[in-house]
Amino acid sequence: MTPMVKTGLPALFTLYMFMAAGCTGPLPTKPVRVGGLVFHNNTLQPLQEVRLQVPKTGGFISCNLILPGRRCATTFPSQHYRGTPVIITWQQAGRRFSSGKIRIPSQRRPGPGEAANVHVTLNIDGSVEAKVE
Repeated sequence: MTPMVKTGLPALFTLYMFMAAGCTGPLPTKPVRVGGLVFHNNTLQPLQEVRLQVPKTGGFISCNLILPGRRCATTFPSQHYRGTPVIITWQQAGRRFSSGKIRIPSQRRPGPGEAANVHVTLNIDGSVEAKVE
């Protein structure tokens, strides 16, 4: 994998603060059934090679191209998410970005027979927002 983009100290500090907040957010106390993923491009540029990877298992889901203001969604056989760290990576304007290891907080519990979706928003400032809904 190519090296990540070097950024100025203020941007790096902001990214570390976001990652720390993401790691301390509310985690599911019980497994949450997840059956879909939606990447949201909240930037002004196309995003390429957008990927959510689970380092523990090596599993990943990716989208090759997401146009500005658009999204890429997929479903998969439902899995139980227990707060395992994930890494989100993408390319933007030829530069590689990474969230580092983050845990995704759960916003709700799906009803019987229903699976929740993971929503990942990639922002113009290089930050990532992720939640299970």
